[in-house]
Amino acid sequence: MHYGGVVVFLRRGQQMERAPAIEALVHQATIALRRVRAERELRESEGRYRLIADNAADVVWLLDIADGRFTYVSPSVERLRGYTPVEVLGQNREEALAPESCREISEGLPPLIAAVEAGDVSLRANVAEVYQPCKNDSMVATDVTSTLLTNPSGKVTQVLGVSRDITERRRAEREIRRLNEELESRVTERTARLETAISELEAFSYSVSHDLRAPWHAINGYASILLQAHGDAIGEEGREMSARIVRNTRRMADLIDDPLAFSRIGRTATRHNQVDMAALVAGVLEAAGAEPGRDHAKVHVGELAAAIGDVTLLRQVWTNLLGNAFKFAAGAGRPTIEVGCGPAGGEIVSFVRDNGAGFDMLWADKLFGVFERLHGPECEGAGVGLAIVRRAVEAHGGRVWARGEPGRGATFFFSPPTVAPS
Repeated sequence: MHYGGVVVFLRRGQQMERAPAIEALVHQATIALRRVRAERELRESEGRYRLIADNAADVVWLLDIADGRFTYVSPSVERLRGYTPVEVLGQNREEALAPESCREISEGLPPLIAAVEAGDVSLRANVAEVYQPCKNDSMVATDVTSTLLTNPSGKVTQVLGVSRDITERRRAEREIRRLNEELESRVTERTARLETAISELEAFSYSVSHDLRAPWHAINGYASILLQAHGDAIGEEGREMSARIVRNTRRMADLIDDPLAFSRIGRTATRHNQVDMAALVAGVLEAAGAEPGRDHAKVHVGELAAAIGDVTLLRQVWTNLLGNAFKFAAGAGRPTIEVGCGPAGGEIVSFVRDNGAGFDMLWADKLFGVFERLHGPECEGAGVGLAIVRRAVEAHGGRVWARGEPGRGATFFFSPPTVAPS
């Protein structure tokens, strides 16, 4: 007979009465063979894991909870701490850890053990930063990943851990902090220097502006008197020369005032309040009506949404955009200016449209640059007005852009923060 690899020979008479006993014997032999095979496989598996642990760069260890001593430490501990595995196996937890790390673990480990033994498996694995003493009396910083191991009854008996040297990482972090502090110090120092230079430049600009105003007023005043009071006496050529002097003194005023206005925007605090844009535009138009060339233009003002912003900066935006429209529409047969607002792309956009000289869209990106001019010197201005508009709108977190066509006018759009309709 053949049972699980065991051959049994029986006499015919004994076969019936001894078969059960033999079957039991064979069953036991089969179980024994399976146990031997399982133990062999377990030893082979343990050998493989031990081989991995012994050759790992990180330190793998087992700590017995009962006596607080290591039962296994991988050879890489000598590279980490200078101690051999045998020396570490003779150390207790107080000897293997820095005092502060030992205190933290002594306080934190018992609650974790109690929670795991109560069935909270989520706390079985933990990560902590641990400092360990080295044989040369230095300290090494390590990241420790540990797992609480339980016996069949659920009691925590060991801690399996892996320690990784983070000394280089800590050194890099310290170096980064040092560089950041050094960079911050340099930025602070250079910012202070820049602010001082800007203040000095602004003071110089105001001084130059003030000194230039006196001769400018004199030239403009005398040229205007000469033109108005003595126009007949100086003849046609004299009147033309006087008119040129007056026009150029006005341009000189723009060259003095506009760059100063541009430099001030962005360096002063922006006060955000609700602004009645319709009333603001009405005031700007009233102030512009007395200037030459403004009175014969037809202006249509549509509905304007209230805005949230700095009333001074927004007045500057409308003043420059409307002044620009009046200037370039003056050459049209019937100058027409349109002001309004409307929704576009999820925001309320205000606009100023004219039927004047317009511009080529190829050069649209130059419109809002400082001292950028798309038209000849026959047009008034210093080339700063639209740059002021852009900076004032951007100070409110908005944007400004334009569309135009040569000889068919231009439209300037801007998007200040607006009050939501009730």
